[in-house]
Amino acid sequence: MISIFSPEECASLVAQFDAVEDKNDEKEVFYKNSKGVYNLPATWAYVDRITKRIQQRYPTAKFDSTYTRVYTRGSFLGIHTDRGGLDVSLSVCLEDRNNLEWPLNVSTTKIDGAEWDPHVDTSRFKEEFIGVVCPPGQGAIMEGRRYPHWRDELLCGEAQRAVYVFYHWAIT
Repeated sequence: MISIFSPEECASLVAQFDAVEDKNDEKEVFYKNSKGVYNLPATWAYVDRITKRIQQRYPTAKFDSTYTRVYTRGSFLGIHTDRGGLDVSLSVCLEDRNNLEWPLNVSTTKIDGAEWDPHVDTSRFKEEFIGVVCPPGQGAIMEGRRYPHWRDELLCGEAQRAVYVFYHWAIT
């Protein structure tokens, strides 16, 4: 886990995210009760600063995109790997009302092959995993194309929510 944003930066990003009226309403099998915005302009203000940190570990990393998403009661993220070109991902918590402590689960078993098969038996990937909980401003880096990841159902109250931003890089 690494520190990415100050409390003020988190609050500013959340306010700008909340101001967007036309959020993507994810109805795919991998998502539930969440809405998001691709490449929220406010998130781009931090790309250079964050990319320099990512390049310390992945020197050939080239920034691709951001995605900011709000999760509410009953949300989940189905097990998957990231799409092509999103080799390294940084998941940063921006807001976590009432300390939900909703872990991002990352399998310690690498995917076989280059592409994720959504019909594959996922039980072997869930046998051993790391559950990462990030408080606001903190983030976790992962190789999202190599290691399947997911979030179990968010069990929380009606007024609770979590907001995350995801930064993505390709390894060239």
